[in-house]
Amino acid sequence: MTGQMIGLLIGAAAGTLMTVYFTQEQIEAWAWRIPFFVGLVIIPVAVYIRQRLDETEVFRNAKREEAAKGTHIGIGELLANSWRETVLGIGLVAAATVTVYITFTYLVTFATKILQLPLQETFEVQMLGAFWVVVLTPLMGILSDKIGRSKLLITSLAVYLVILFPLYSWLTAAPTIERLVVVQLATGLCAAAFFAVFSTVMAVLFPTRVRSLGLSISYNVAVMLIGGFAQFIVTWLIQQTGSPMAPTYYVMFGVALGLIAAVILGKRADSDEHF
Repeated sequence: MTGQMIGLLIGAAAGTLMTVYFTQEQIEAWAWRIPFFVGLVIIPVAVYIRQRLDETEVFRNAKREEAAKGTHIGIGELLANSWRETVLGIGLVAAATVTVYITFTYLVTFATKILQLPLQETFEVQMLGAFWVVVLTPLMGILSDKIGRSKLLITSLAVYLVILFPLYSWLTAAPTIERLVVVQLATGLCAAAFFAVFSTVMAVLFPTRVRSLGLSISYNVAVMLIGGFAQFIVTWLIQQTGSPMAPTYYVMFGVALGLIAAVILGKRADSDEHF
């Protein structure tokens, strides 16, 4: 999750540089393509990493047992035996998805188009928010080792849910860059605490035999339904309601799903039995 936020940080830096070296008209006409071309350099890096990834010993043992028995893991087995874990996983991914897609990624569009804040300064706030989460996430991971993943998971999502409405109400009532910074730092603190345990909790949800399949279905279903359409949905909600608070309600919906999943999961989030 730190790596994902580093990607957002680099993207925000690219956006900031675009506003420095190009006019608004140039950006809208052709210059917006430049960061996409630069982003293509990730392809050979991704291929290199993928070709050299190794599996854990517990997974290799499971594969050997599967081959010896002549069995094959399918979606049917996952849904029959691990449907509860799959549903809980979708809830957790929903919270992560709305955070990345709306709280951080949609920030520039929301701040410039809805709140009418300056583009360059908004990119700089996005950079600051991403950097804040990059720094905090490993520290929160250390904290989770001391107090347990379940406590940090539930607490971070509960606080996140509670502060969203008052923070964004305060921001939209009198939009300024300074208030936007405060909102990003506050939500970023909660996001970092959640991100610190999110990936591990998702992994321990599923037994080794179905972990890859369970993670894939949980992640992609939530991202497809809640994340992929997120910016379209919140833009539509703003148009329909006329309220700049519409994105906040969408984030609260996703975070609430994650909190419900975290509460139901409870102490199981601290377990390492599947590792």
